[in-house]
Amino acid sequence: MKKLFLLLAVVIVAYACSKDSSGDGKPSIAFRSYNMSEIPNPAPPIVVYLNLKDSDGDIEDRLFVRLNYFSDGGDTITYNFEPFNLPKLGSYRGSNINATIEFRPNDTYLNPKENMPLDSVWFSMYVQDNAGNISDTIATPRILIHGE
Repeated sequence: MKKLFLLLAVVIVAYACSKDSSGDGKPSIAFRSYNMSEIPNPAPPIVVYLNLKDSDGDIEDRLFVRLNYFSDGGDTITYNFEPFNLPKLGSYRGSNINATIEFRPNDTYLNPKENMPLDSVWFSMYVQDNAGNISDTIATPRILIHGE
């Protein structure tokens, strides 16, 4: 009886310690920093540094970003989430990912469609893994935009 109990305990411990291969771990994303404290005019390329974690490594290239502007008049302009590629994350497939990544929005993405004086900009972001799990949505701090 003791041997059966010991064998059962070993099987339970081995199962509990085995890697979850179902790909159902929720990824996480956190803001780390910007490459500048304010956006001058004309604006050099802005870089948003993010911490990305995924315990089962099934996140490859799905970063969703929403651009938010705050105008001088106090209005908020918000756009829809758009997908962006995260290069080279697919090479970590199946591994525990804990990395700092760079998001570099292009100039056309940062230029607002409305013609109004802007005060600041911030990003809302989330990531999605291959199993469809979505991280919490984060909001970066606002960064001041200098006018013309």
